[in-house]
Amino acid sequence: MRGLWCMCLVLAMIACSSEKPTQVDTVMENGVEVVLNHIEPYRLKNSSVKLSVEREFSIDFEREDLAKKGVSEILGYDVDSSGNIFCLCNAAIFKFDPKGNFLFKFSRKGQGPGEFSNPGRCAVSDSDEFWLFDSGKYRFILFDQDGEFLKEDELKVQGDLWGYNQVYYLDDGKNIQMAAPLDFEEANPVYRLLVQDAKSGKIQAIPDQLEDENPMRSPRHNLLHEKLLYQVGQCNIYVYSQQNPQFEINIYDYSGTPQRRIHKQYEKIRIDEEFKAKRWEWFKKHPMSRVHKMQGYFPDFYPPIKDFHVDSQGGIFVETYDKGEDPDAVVVDIFNPDGAYISRTTLTKSLSKRFKHDRLYALHEKESGFQELIVSSLGWD
Repeated sequence: MRGLWCMCLVLAMIACSSEKPTQVDTVMENGVEVVLNHIEPYRLKNSSVKLSVEREFSIDFEREDLAKKGVSEILGYDVDSSGNIFCLCNAAIFKFDPKGNFLFKFSRKGQGPGEFSNPGRCAVSDSDEFWLFDSGKYRFILFDQDGEFLKEDELKVQGDLWGYNQVYYLDDGKNIQMAAPLDFEEANPVYRLLVQDAKSGKIQAIPDQLEDENPMRSPRHNLLHEKLLYQVGQCNIYVYSQQNPQFEINIYDYSGTPQRRIHKQYEKIRIDEEFKAKRWEWFKKHPMSRVHKMQGYFPDFYPPIKDFHVDSQGGIFVETYDKGEDPDAVVVDIFNPDGAYISRTTLTKSLSKRFKHDRLYALHEKESGFQELIVSSLGWD
């Protein structure tokens, strides 16, 4: 009896250690380090595992004083190294200090130097310059911290751009484009990320890819609308294709050279019927169904990753399709800068998120229809 009890104790200890591994598993594949994460987070020495989120302040874009300054719908925003917040609207760019106080606005709609016609993606560069992509002119426009116009860089389009907001400006004269070969006869064009050096003209294609359906040639359409996701941070490009059945994020440098792969075990989640019903209603009204006569379909399962974000230290926050107790929350897996899975938490759903300097910047839509940027401090227990 005593021997049986000891055996059970040993098995329990083994099970506990396997649930919370204390040493990160890695392998090398084709000269690239692959970090192997399990269902449960690693329990690393001297590492906190519980994330706390505490609201600090918000910028309520329904405020009358901001409306008088011309603030309208926020098309994009980012934060510089000092915590200043840049918000892009349809008519101008607005700068706020680290406490959310309005400082000034700059640029505007137009055709002149430093003006934009159809603003798309925007961000703060590694050198703290604010840039936006003007999809009406296929150009990047750069400004300094004081809102002074610096320069414009024309985007030399390679192939067929997949959405104007999928481009990105890199600090060293490079840019990222999401593009496919320009062939309108292709039923299923394959989209990839292209890293282009504007000076030399050299183009490096990143291996991750997404096969799309051409409404003019393909008879079917995936109603889940899978995406090729990428983020830029720490002088690296982080990429995941939702057509990859594995929970994997590939990391490349600005030259498109592989640096690391982050892999995690996960449990597949079937697409729920409520989501399907909503998407069917949307598809019935869409031209792809009414005009192009495409037939909609769903894959059996959600992709492993819904979305992800990279913070200013290289940590990765991965939004999953797992269901939390709160229907207004999203379940997030957290990885440290070395790619180790260290924690899981829930965050409130939002229109968009930025993780910068131990803070979470989340854009929400209020019941009134106006937007609010909520800034929260992040801490570890």
